[in-house]
Amino acid sequence: AASRRQESLLGAFANSGILGVVNATLSGKILFANEEYCRITGYSADDFKSGRVGWRTITPPEWLEVDERAIAEARARGECTPFEKE
Repeated sequence: AASRRQESLLGAFANSGILGVVNATLSGKILFANEEYCRITGYSADDFKSGRVGWRTITPPEWLEVDERAIAEARARGECTPFEKE
């Protein structure tokens, strides 16, 4: 029950429109992008779900190092600390 409640709260936050939220694989496929993330990037949820656009494609080169650090942390710990990037 606690897990379902936490999942519900996380879903409500992700869909609040306060900020762009994305969930992606280490290889670059975006599994979930909220409406604000879609607005910020100019892509639709279908663009991401279909695999036509991944996070590596839309990340400016100067921010790829931030992603690589998060990927290294995820591989080492099984998860990464949430982070922001432009």
